[in-house]
Amino acid sequence: MKKRLLVSGLFVLMFIIFGCTAQVSDTIQEQTPDSLQEQASEVAREQISEVQEQKSDSFTNETVPEEVIGEEGSFEDTRCSRTFSPKFSTGPYYNGPLFDAHFHVPVTFEHSTLGQNGPTGHAINSPSTRSTNYRDPILGVDVTVDEILCFFDKEDVRGAIGFYIPNPLDLDESIRAAKDIKQQSSNRINLFLMTGLLDAQSLDNIQNDNINLFKGYGELAFYSQEMAGYTPSSNKFLQIYGVADKHNLVVMIHPGASQKSDIEKALQNNPNVNFLLHGFEIENDVTALMDKYPNVYFSLDSATMYAMQGVFINGPKEEFVSRFKSEFNTLLDRNVNKWKKEVEKRPDRFMWGTDRGPDWHFDEDVSLLLEEFARAFIGKLVPTVQEKYAYRNAERLLQG
Repeated sequence: MKKRLLVSGLFVLMFIIFGCTAQVSDTIQEQTPDSLQEQASEVAREQISEVQEQKSDSFTNETVPEEVIGEEGSFEDTRCSRTFSPKFSTGPYYNGPLFDAHFHVPVTFEHSTLGQNGPTGHAINSPSTRSTNYRDPILGVDVTVDEILCFFDKEDVRGAIGFYIPNPLDLDESIRAAKDIKQQSSNRINLFLMTGLLDAQSLDNIQNDNINLFKGYGELAFYSQEMAGYTPSSNKFLQIYGVADKHNLVVMIHPGASQKSDIEKALQNNPNVNFLLHGFEIENDVTALMDKYPNVYFSLDSATMYAMQGVFINGPKEEFVSRFKSEFNTLLDRNVNKWKKEVEKRPDRFMWGTDRGPDWHFDEDVSLLLEEFARAFIGKLVPTVQEKYAYRNAERLLQG
């Protein structure tokens, strides 16, 4: 009797196991490879959707491409890349990296209340120097560091010399903000401190307390009304050049008209300081200065190549874009005729830059024009000089 019960129990257990196995097999057979792939793709799409919802929508001046789902459910963010597609010149075009040797960092504070006594330099809203079309972008409000780096990536810009305006009413906060910019940009934005009203002792203290934060001083805009009464050889600035010498910093100067002799005095008194010049006021004298002084460099940028009687800075944007497109080849030919021979004769002393500053300079259509003109001009230089002007000279200058 016991044996019969045992056999019966084993038979029932085997039946149960066989039934469960059959159900599992049926379920597996129902889930074909196609259905499994569909489930994987659905999971991938849900993950991508979650990432997209978390992204900033602050790129308001451009069309942001959608992420592309790969064969295995992966995705690629293409916001910060684009293919260089020239439209205005027949070439040849330079296709290598760039380094922006003249870039204005968006301001980090509301400085409209500073008025005429505000920080001295290019990026300042002052009725005496700016038209009603000019507006400084505020960092973190109008444009972020990530957005700036995104433009760099699209233009293949390895880095920049960035002119930074401190708030004279809150230097501690300005230093903290500068450190944030340096860190967020992974050192791609090499900060130059715009000295403004600061004296040599204050600058020395800042440098002692913040080693390696700033790579230079400038832009020192002696052309501006805010600098009235000063020249590059004024005692105040000769003392500042001494601080630059002490800390191995570069000095970037935009001279005023007829200040060649003042620049020479600064050079003669500071043979160990590298001076980076810029601007149409000194363009006809710069090669003579280079041939006489080994510590003179020049950023050949918008202030010389396509200022358009101030339209590049003061706008309006629509006028700049329209004129730049219609005059592209005329401007290109003029600059090649004037500068090609000079740059090739002094291949280590010139460098590219944009003079990017006003808010609309960060719009995509402007970015495309600046990049194409740069690559068209560089493409006209002999191959052995192209990379030097495009990025190597600027990087070497910053290395001291």
